[in-house]
Amino acid sequence: MFHKLVVISFLFFGIGIEGAQAQELPLFVVQGAPFTFEHQLFYNNEQHDLDFDTRGRVRSRHQAAGVSLGYSLTDTIQVALHGGTLVNPEVSNSVSTWRGHSGYFYGLEVADHIFPATEEWPGILVQVGVGSQTSFFDRQQTAGDQAPIDQKMRDLRYGGSAVATWRFKSITPYFGPRVEGSDVKWSDNRAAAGSPSHVEGHLSKHVGVVAGCSFSIFQGLELQIEGRALGETSIRASVQWLKY
Repeated sequence: MFHKLVVISFLFFGIGIEGAQAQELPLFVVQGAPFTFEHQLFYNNEQHDLDFDTRGRVRSRHQAAGVSLGYSLTDTIQVALHGGTLVNPEVSNSVSTWRGHSGYFYGLEVADHIFPATEEWPGILVQVGVGSQTSFFDRQQTAGDQAPIDQKMRDLRYGGSAVATWRFKSITPYFGPRVEGSDVKWSDNRAAAGSPSHVEGHLSKHVGVVAGCSFSIFQGLELQIEGRALGETSIRASVQWLKY
């Protein structure tokens, strides 16, 4: 089973979708047995609008691959630590585009299946989380000219979702609202004279929706696709291995 998990996860990590900002794993909509671990390999592709105090509004994009280790405290409550790497981070406004090659992220999430979904009744899942990500930028393009830079963006992200879930044999769809906030610090290690060495920002939109579906491949192995809109534009894909 482990070899199948690795093969499927690499298929998703190979998907190329333009633009992303990675921070959180897909929701834990499938419950593991109490006192067991859940392992999740995931790919994120996100785009966010950020407001900065001196640079105005920028669009942030990243791609990322990560891993999560969750633990079922009870029949309904799961706690998960996650982390991973960012690929080709990018931010842009109407004047310039800042690009890099790497970054990283990590975080903690808690999910509670308040009303577990069954084939007879829908369920309610509540999730909250906090995480941090760091992006490194090494070049800036303005009006067709590109210059080397040394800049870093740190984004502290926090939020939560409340979704309704349904279960139809091997398929579990879900949908609901999401609220999110952030504290972004963008620093320049080689700031020019008269320019700030750092600026601070936050998410432009704080409320959105999340929707997705989990597919049971076989006992203990789940494939999940998730999208988010309004507050952000994103797609997430994951393979979840429930170790009973």
